[in-house]
Amino acid sequence: MGKYYSLDRNADFALCQNRTNGTLTYPQCQILCGSGVDLWPFDEITGRFTLWLFPAVVLVAHFHYAPISFLNTCAITLHHLSSPIDSMHSLIIRLELQRRCLHLAEKVLQKNRENQENRNNPFQGDLHQDSRHLAAIWCAYDELGFSVTQGDIKEPRDNREWLLAKEAAYRLTTNRTESQRPTWVAVIGYLGALIGAFVRTKTTRDNNQTSHTIALVSLLSYFVALVLISSTIGVFRSVPDTLDVLQQLHRDVVKHRGVPEEPLFPKLQRYSQAQVAPWDPARLSPGSKPLRKNTNIEDQNTSPSVQDTENLRNWLTVAPWTGMNSSWRPYKTMHITVKARNRNPWLLFLCSFAFVLIGSYFPAIILSLYSGSVGFGCRCLAWTFIAIAWVLSLVIDNTMKTFIPSAKRLWSCTVAKDFIFSTFIVGTILSIQIGFLNTCYCRANVITSGINGTLTLKGFSEDEWNRNWVVWPTATVSGFFVMLAFGYLVHILDIDRRGKWWRFKFANGILCKGERERDDDLLGIGELRRKCQGDAPSEATTSHARRTFCTAQSASSRLPYHKPTMSVDETPLSDTEGIEMAETPNR
Repeated sequence: MGKYYSLDRNADFALCQNRTNGTLTYPQCQILCGSGVDLWPFDEITGRFTLWLFPAVVLVAHFHYAPISFLNTCAITLHHLSSPIDSMHSLIIRLELQRRCLHLAEKVLQKNRENQENRNNPFQGDLHQDSRHLAAIWCAYDELGFSVTQGDIKEPRDNREWLLAKEAAYRLTTNRTESQRPTWVAVIGYLGALIGAFVRTKTTRDNNQTSHTIALVSLLSYFVALVLISSTIGVFRSVPDTLDVLQQLHRDVVKHRGVPEEPLFPKLQRYSQAQVAPWDPARLSPGSKPLRKNTNIEDQNTSPSVQDTENLRNWLTVAPWTGMNSSWRPYKTMHITVKARNRNPWLLFLCSFAFVLIGSYFPAIILSLYSGSVGFGCRCLAWTFIAIAWVLSLVIDNTMKTFIPSAKRLWSCTVAKDFIFSTFIVGTILSIQIGFLNTCYCRANVITSGINGTLTLKGFSEDEWNRNWVVWPTATVSGFFVMLAFGYLVHILDIDRRGKWWRFKFANGILCKGERERDDDLLGIGELRRKCQGDAPSEATTSHARRTFCTAQSASSRLPYHKPTMSVDETPLSDTEGIEMAETPNR
């Protein structure tokens, strides 16, 4: 008997199939067919890539990547391949945080408007719409690296502050892209590839190896949930425009109030690459002083416009590890809690774990288990190694964030780790599709059956065919629905109790609104602007704010979309101003 496994291309199963009509043992297969590999024909290899892997590439391309750089897009794609559990966990944490911001805003506004002392508030708008405007602003802060806490969300004091907040929220939502329809088209295309794999297996009944392709399509189906969740959250079209909106909102509110006090919306400080800060803001004790920006004579002599340009350039450089990438969020603790409406963080983690292992891995294992000779063979072992790589990658991710304090260094180490794991996963898939597992050793399942393992070169018998056509569709459809349920449906379904009844609705991302919703917001802004123009001046600060912000050009020159005129605050930062957000992904 020859070698157990050899890379020599001395096997020919097509020729060997004509020499025998029955079942061969593993030693007989080595003698008659050869001990090496029999690579698939070139036309079959290209057909597999065209029919099944190309739709997967199209699906991955519909993921909503942050508009930072091409290298950032490549790094996030590697993270999806090597650590899908962490990618999904990060996405649903962001979606849950957006939901909590909305629920907290509703709670704050409802409490203030029910309070006897606040009944004289001149602004009494729709509670849900007002809450969504405030939540949209704070969700934008989260994506720019600001860690939103329980006490951050407050209600604006008067009509003018509400006008400024609604204008900012409108500009943020018009700068958002979600593209649900093209995403669903890509998902349907991928499902078409899965159906095509079944059709090809049906038409090539004489070849009992083609059903392994269905296993590969099922293994990569987790991209469906990743892409759908990313389309629900959306992404900003222009990151500098988002930064400009929040900076301008902060300046407008501060000037309107006219007195130095705690602002309604915080100031996004300058980003510096020189200072190394911990990526986890929770490491700072509650009583500790925030990090300060180190200024020097060169900074003091620099004009505000030059500082603004430099700050914007620095922010775009540190953006990959400061929160803009929704699928890379090492700091997953949420500081917002709304009782009876929170989703348990452990439940979110278990959903991320289940949607990959139960929804993608187990269907692939079952499909390969019942393809060719029944048993745990080389392809089952390959899918198992890939699943182990996913779990090991998750363990390494959580270990690195414990020992690496710098966000930039953590990002670099994660990219390097993802490159190594992705190379292994992609190499394993390509080797299978080319035919390196098309050997007597793998066909006879020698891994579990030993040298007494058998294989059949002919097609399935009638009993095997009927059995497999029950097992294959059942495993594939069940795994797909488990993946879709734990990876998508559970997270977009919002449950709210109204009296004795429970209300179920499908929730979208807070920053994602349809055209009709944005048109209604624009009409509401116009009505509120007219109220502001009709308000009589009282004190000097109110008169100054009205002259500055309640003009007809306060929003019409920027709606629905505008290029940023100034990226950060016009005034230079002092030695004691603000928290430095150098390399922290959340604060």
